[in-house]
Amino acid sequence: MGSIKLAYHIFCKNLLSSIIVTVQIVALLFITNEIIVTTNDFYKTVNIYNECGLSDIKGVIVDCGSENSISPKVLESIDGIKYCETGNTIMYDYYNFITYSRNFVEDYKPKISEGKWLNEYNGEMDTIPVVLTYPVSDFRVGDIITIDEELDIKINIVGVLNDPYYFSLSAGGTGMNTRYVMKNAYSAYSYMPLLTLSDYVELFPGYEYNSLSGTGKAIILKNSADEEKALEITNKNYVSRTFKDILEFGKDEAFARIRALSPFVLLLFLISIIGLAGCISLSTLKNLNFYSVLYLQGASAQKSTFISMIYVTFYILIAFILFLSIFFAAGKTMCIYNWIASVLILCLLITLSFIPYKILKSNPPIECFRESE
Repeated sequence: MGSIKLAYHIFCKNLLSSIIVTVQIVALLFITNEIIVTTNDFYKTVNIYNECGLSDIKGVIVDCGSENSISPKVLESIDGIKYCETGNTIMYDYYNFITYSRNFVEDYKPKISEGKWLNEYNGEMDTIPVVLTYPVSDFRVGDIITIDEELDIKINIVGVLNDPYYFSLSAGGTGMNTRYVMKNAYSAYSYMPLLTLSDYVELFPGYEYNSLSGTGKAIILKNSADEEKALEITNKNYVSRTFKDILEFGKDEAFARIRALSPFVLLLFLISIIGLAGCISLSTLKNLNFYSVLYLQGASAQKSTFISMIYVTFYILIAFILFLSIFFAAGKTMCIYNWIASVLILCLLITLSFIPYKILKSNPPIECFRESE
């Protein structure tokens, strides 16, 4: 208890510098947390892109903009076309039907967590087969649900995606990056997204009224050798990208935040370390007489180091409590990597408590300093 009181006394004598260093540590923890979350999201994103079903498709995605079509002359000049995917959507009640052709679901095969993909469905035309983009508590694979009793419109849930991302041409976007091509089902729409086959919803009552033509078109090719020429031809009048390019752009986009934040984390970390080390050093030099009295009363090297460690711990505890309070008040969550990184940083900062030991050990005026056995 006596050591804690002595450490608290030293901490309060340097209140301004203590506040500055505490703020630095809090900022360091926040930015470190951000870089870890971003890095974790990057690796998750890469895995999603690698397993999304788009990486093996040969072809180009064209942003047609307001035209919503590609000139027949452009298509005629492209060799090796297998088929074209239009990417329409149907908005009906609280549902958003994202439609694919039967040809496309044979090439686009996202990872399924439960059930089966649309290419395996060969049921009757009286129900619309759908794949959920994420689990829904009231829906189960195999359920047949009536969404309009008057018109007898039913959906048959055949599967659930492993990740809530899916291919959509409903918003081509001038950048043509993965934020436009792979939609996040939780935030992209207020309607529940349902992936389905276009030949089923084309029989939908009021199809033309509810249909929303996409601003993009996918030109699927028979082999990758024709991709470069197709890209060259379409880029003359439209913005176009290969499937491979879009996925690579998405990965680069995800990694860009890591590259941008890393220097700031390193700089702030160095500033915090130097600032805390400087504050502890100045505090020790200012309190040489105080330490001398302790040594005259029999304090050992271990005792002074212990007091210093408690002194540094005050910084760390206050900073960590502030960090957690602000962090959780903002509604954020920490994964295991965040906790490990925070603990490692705080442990590293605690090692600065050996600075007073070194200063007092080498300071000539303190001749009463003695090593304990």
